[in-house]
Amino acid sequence: MASQVSHGELKLHQPDNFQFDSVPDSHDWLDLYDHPFADPIGPDSVPLIDLTNPKLIEKIGKACEAWGLFLITNHGIEPELLNQLGSQIHRLFALPAEVKLKVAKTEARMSGYGGVPSARFFPKFTWSEGFSITSSPLEHAQEFWPDDYSSFCEVIEEYKKVTRQLGCRLMHIMLLSLGLSEEEIKQNAIGDSSKILTTMHLNSYPACPNPDRALGLVPHTDPGLVTILYQNGVSGLQVLRRKDGNAGGTGHSCG
Repeated sequence: MASQVSHGELKLHQPDNFQFDSVPDSHDWLDLYDHPFADPIGPDSVPLIDLTNPKLIEKIGKACEAWGLFLITNHGIEPELLNQLGSQIHRLFALPAEVKLKVAKTEARMSGYGGVPSARFFPKFTWSEGFSITSSPLEHAQEFWPDDYSSFCEVIEEYKKVTRQLGCRLMHIMLLSLGLSEEEIKQNAIGDSSKILTTMHLNSYPACPNPDRALGLVPHTDPGLVTILYQNGVSGLQVLRRKDGNAGGTGHSCG
């Protein structure tokens, strides 16, 4: 038995909350993609950057040129907030499928429960669940927990606030690495950071009986200018480095 909903062309296929002894054909990606993999902790791995490093601008500039992403430490986000975020995400995805589907994404509404839009272009379904928040989480939280929604909203709003600050800081450093002056950045680049649009995507990857045959997310390029990803102890993230066609892993879970 499976929960499946289709609004326009946006589809979600959830096989019994992924409680299977084997990977069904609808989710089997074994023969579709085969990129070579780099050692996630070897000398040619994704850069790990300490945000207190005195050569921060240079290091971020080189990482952007070579990889397009990097791992960070000493970012200033409190571990307790990250723990609370993890708890609220688990609380959300632990809800019954029929409850989550009440706020399924549609072509007219990109917030809510469902996968990434690019998934519609692939022949298989991913072994994951997703939830997007484009503005306030209040409406959806009240739908899920009519009498106990405030803790979810408080944690999400606080996380959005601190990651916005971190994102603006990282954008500033990237622009400095390109040779822009402080005045040029202030007047022409970032300007009023309060006007920058942000979207928060929550993902859950249920335990899989044969992970070598499944895929958590489809290959994609993030559409925004800067993405901040909290891995929450989940390994498996890979990035395709175009200069050699290798998929580099991010073996670290950084704080």
